[in-house]
Amino acid sequence: ASPGEGRLNLSQFALRMAAYAARIYGTRNPFDIIEQRAINFKTTPRLVDTLGFYAVVNNRRFIRLSEYATEVEQLMAAGHELGHDFFDREEARTNGPLQDTWFYSLSSARQERRANLFSAELMITVQAVLESIGYYDFKELLEKERKQHPDCPEDDIRQHTVWEFQTLHDDFCTTDDIAHEQGVDPVLIEFKYKALLEKGFELPVSPELRNDYLKK
Repeated sequence: ASPGEGRLNLSQFALRMAAYAARIYGTRNPFDIIEQRAINFKTTPRLVDTLGFYAVVNNRRFIRLSEYATEVEQLMAAGHELGHDFFDREEARTNGPLQDTWFYSLSSARQERRANLFSAELMITVQAVLESIGYYDFKELLEKERKQHPDCPEDDIRQHTVWEFQTLHDDFCTTDDIAHEQGVDPVLIEFKYKALLEKGFELPVSPELRNDYLKK
């Protein structure tokens, strides 16, 4: 059975569903999952100012992407629209297509935030990010600082440790580096940082997303 929303907040539910999708479909490629879910998918030259949309008509689900989008844009848009299929089928059936002028759909709407987080969690593995940003070295340094300064406020310790780590370690990948390696836009990596923070990882970097992108 698929994971129910229950008492999970918006971010937790999106992350749980992304893990579920990767597991039951055996892939992190959104195009493969779209095919397995029998969603009617095409690219079209009719979308000029819109990157893509998700629609439900007569109980048939449709995803359309612009032919003018780059391969990277189409890949990320596919993940985003797939998120709409998991979460927003009734919304699309009732209120019409969910249109996206850009992958991130510069909107704080619940369904857009959730689709963005879903796609980042689905398409980017945990280890692809943790190893690249030096997470394990940072975690070791953070625990050392906590033991040496048990009476310091936690926020001060973490802020100082992040500063020290970033000052001493300039050999780890930047967000742009990771995005290049993964073949995605850097903002998708920022969403992955948010996903990792939501799951309790203490990172030497922070998402640079607009504050209202991922409200709970």
